[in-house]
Amino acid sequence: MSSGWGVPAQGTGGGPTAPDNTMFTETRALTSLEVTAKSLTLAQSPTYPNETSISIAQGGPQAYGLDFTVAGTTLSWTGLGMDGLVLAGDELVITYPIIAL
Repeated sequence: MSSGWGVPAQGTGGGPTAPDNTMFTETRALTSLEVTAKSLTLAQSPTYPNETSISIAQGGPQAYGLDFTVAGTTLSWTGLGMDGLVLAGDELVITYPIIAL
């Protein structure tokens, strides 16, 4: 279920990004440890965390601030909409802006 890290996405995300940014997509299956911790570690730190988007294969799109938050490389959902919604094995597609190299 878990797949690619570092797949650039074109034209996706929560809004416009600065010209020196690119959208980065992670597709992954949640582990039981991540579900218990109600958080996961992203491969990179989003330039603009509020432009992070998540789609759950079994649950659809999630909203930043309402369903999850991001601080540095930590994406968490304690007490938010994803809390109690996600299970181990659920596939997430996470897209966020990073500084283009």
